[in-house]
Amino acid sequence: MTATHVKPAQRARKTGAGKSWTSPHVQKYQLQWAAIFRKHGWANRPSAEKKDLRHSVLEDLFGDYNFDVSAATEPQWDCIYLAQDFLLDNGLCAWNKATAKTAIDLGLRNRYIWNIENAGYDIPDIAFYGAPEEYIAAVAADKFGVRNWRALDLDKLRMLLITIKNRVRKAAKKGRNLHTPTPAAASDDNCPF
Repeated sequence: MTATHVKPAQRARKTGAGKSWTSPHVQKYQLQWAAIFRKHGWANRPSAEKKDLRHSVLEDLFGDYNFDVSAATEPQWDCIYLAQDFLLDNGLCAWNKATAKTAIDLGLRNRYIWNIENAGYDIPDIAFYGAPEEYIAAVAADKFGVRNWRALDLDKLRMLLITIKNRVRKAAKKGRNLHTPTPAAASDDNCPF
């Protein structure tokens, strides 16, 4: 005789169709705009005027009036947040295309600096990522003649980022890192690497 296993009846599962998921970036974006409108007296303006202002700022930043913030990349979010901080601090009348260019440059600069300082964070099983400040300054002095690497323009910062990432990746492949000197490099006082 074989036994048959009967599953108990399951109740219907909730699908959550009534809820929509909003990314944390978009939530912050919406909260920042609400704060901007409250601070500068736009809280009671019609929503069409608020939408037009938001879209015109995005057009100044990215050249598209209908820019979809839900599809923005991380560097684009950096630019958006800097623009919102500027609007919150300085007011709506201070916004212009030059300010938009500054927000884009500062957003990219902050992204490049963070990626240089944390180069190799995306490499799996790496013990130490990034490079010491002295190492980055020595590479910048060698490539560009300037030890203050944070003052480089965007193109040079991007090239420095690529160089540091490649060196971190190469050291990780060899089982080393840039934080602890190799025995041969420790004895050579003239070599910054």
